Amino acid sequence: MPRLYFLPYCPPLCVPILCVLAGLWFVPSAAADAPADRPPSPAVFGIRPGDRTAATRAHLRAAGYVSRSMTNGDGCVVEHFEHASEDAPIPRANVWLCGPERRVARLDMEGPAGERFYRAARERFQLGANQREGDPVGPRYGNYARDFADGVRLTMTNTRGSARLRLEDPEALRRAAAMQEEAVRRLEDTAADNEQRRRERQDTFF
Repeated sequence: MPRLYFLPYCPPLCVPILCVLAGLWFVPSAAADAPADRPPSPAVFGIRPGDRTAATRAHLRAAGYVSRSMTNGDGCVVEHFEHASEDAPIPRANVWLCGPERRVARLDMEGPAGERFYRAARERFQLGANQREGDPVGPRYGNYARDFADGVRLTMTNTRGSARLRLEDPEALRRAAAMQEEAVRRLEDTAADNEQRRRERQDTFF
């Protein structure tokens, strides 16, 4: 059982954010046969890849986030959230909702870089030397990645300017992109067929 790390007092509004980094909201999924080096994927703010849109929005609302906009990309709807408090340590969250059922394929939590974010995320998600990527940029900064038994990948980027914690299902993102490409191809084929028939009808007048 991982240890729990408590952070210094802060106003009540930011408690849910600090709790998730401190590990109080870490809930491993049940996967008894997961390899020792590939544990089941964790949850961030109670959210895991594969979760439905409604549940995901409910978790983010409970943590103080408000939906601001949506964009489309690679077969997914990307919903952009901002925290209601201007002083929130993690002010932004972006969720990729993919596939016909709009399930979570990626969750990004973004904010300014800082030692508190770095230490809490490393401890909670067991990001050590084996998970380090690239060249170290200092004792309190760096990039980490960890793969889990269900194919989910967690990455943390903590530079001197910004920090990002990402939880994603690469296969779900790949499937969504492939479905988008297939849909575009079919539309292009249909447009080409329609244009060909139009020309054939036009030729009959002469």
